[in-house]
Amino acid sequence: MGRTGRGMLLVAGDASPADEAEIDDWYDREHLAERVSLPGFLSARRYRAHSAERKYLALYETDAIGSLDSPAYRKALAGQTERSKRALARLLRPHRAV
Repeated sequence: MGRTGRGMLLVAGDASPADEAEIDDWYDREHLAERVSLPGFLSARRYRAHSAERKYLALYETDAIGSLDSPAYRKALAGQTERSKRALARLLRPHRAV
C-alpha cells in the first residue's frame, strides 16, 4: 500500500502556448523534485487537462497540513530560484488551495 498523507496542496493554472515548453521543463526538471525533497512532502504530480477551466493541475501530498507552513517550506517559498520566478510569473490564472 502506498503512503497516504494528511495534507494536500493543489495548484492549477494555464500558460500561453509560447510559454508552455519552458513551464513544462521547469516542472519536470526542477520544481517537482525540489518540493518532494522538503521535509513532510510525500509526492508531487502534475496533470494536463484535455478540457477544463485551467489546463494544468499540480498536486503535492504531505504528511500533515502543517508541512505546508513549516520553516523549510517557507524558506523554499522565500528563496525561489530565478527559473522558478520566471515560470511562476508566466503561469496564467493561478489558483492555489490547501
